[in-house]
Amino acid sequence: MNTVKWFERDRTLLRDERRWGRGYGGKNFTPEELDETAASIAAARASGQVPEGYGPRMTANNPGFRIKDSTILLPSGFDARTPGTGQGLSQYQRDSDKPTTSPNDENFWLMPEVLQDLFRREGYALDQNGRPCNPHGVQLVTDPRIGLNTNLGGAPFCGESVTVDTVITDGEKVMLTTSSRRGETMPCMISDRCNPNDFGVQVREWAAGQRRITHQGLLKATRRIAALRTGLTLPERTTLRIAWGYRPTGVLQTWHAWTVNYTVLVRIPDGFSQYMSPSLILGRPEAAWHDLSTIALIVDSFELDDQRAFKAAMKSME
Repeated sequence: MNTVKWFERDRTLLRDERRWGRGYGGKNFTPEELDETAASIAAARASGQVPEGYGPRMTANNPGFRIKDSTILLPSGFDARTPGTGQGLSQYQRDSDKPTTSPNDENFWLMPEVLQDLFRREGYALDQNGRPCNPHGVQLVTDPRIGLNTNLGGAPFCGESVTVDTVITDGEKVMLTTSSRRGETMPCMISDRCNPNDFGVQVREWAAGQRRITHQGLLKATRRIAALRTGLTLPERTTLRIAWGYRPTGVLQTWHAWTVNYTVLVRIPDGFSQYMSPSLILGRPEAAWHDLSTIALIVDSFELDDQRAFKAAMKSME
């Protein structure tokens, strides 16, 4: 089993501190990053972008919140519950999404001891229900503008999930896809969540605590995600390099389920873009090649974290 602390794993997967974005490698968020997060949360609320099931956000000012020894005591009433989460998954393929309870509650429950032990060894504080706590949670809830929901929200597992953003380029063109943001179709990087198979285990094994995130698994996920989102199989002479890592702070991140994002530069051989046409996959956003000479205008429309990630990937080619 993996016994590496989360911040040590960060540093192993991405050794160059110049490629560490917000919250990576054990860094706290800066005042500027907290201001940016607060503005993003406020904008999401104002525009109705907060998903159903994500209600009031807990802050350190809410009665019942306190830190006792190595346990973080969280009040009830702030759970993020997304209808339909885990549909089709058995109880062995996901973590419990039971509500936050107090030790004095007759319905008080605890995570299985094997998972509690895993999360402790990875360096996470636990709450009263034995669930791992967001490593930046205390800092986020101390800022009354930000706060966090408790529970899983839309995630199937407690703890950290991994997302890969891919930047596919041949040095002349770069491939982007599209997403819907603020009611508009906007260009974005090709991305998706890693799954247990990327790291060599089945979903049931991951649920049981075999959650080892590796460099090889991230690159395997990159190839899978590129094929899934574009229909392309990357050439054998493709070079893959992890260019950026950060932890997002948007409305979907909770006390008990959060994300680390890796941006991977996918450098295909020079001139190969003219021979590789992305396929429009039924039900998927369209992917297309864009000239690097004019990409700056498009990147300016990205979310700020995505702008930084994309620019880091481009810089890693130098």
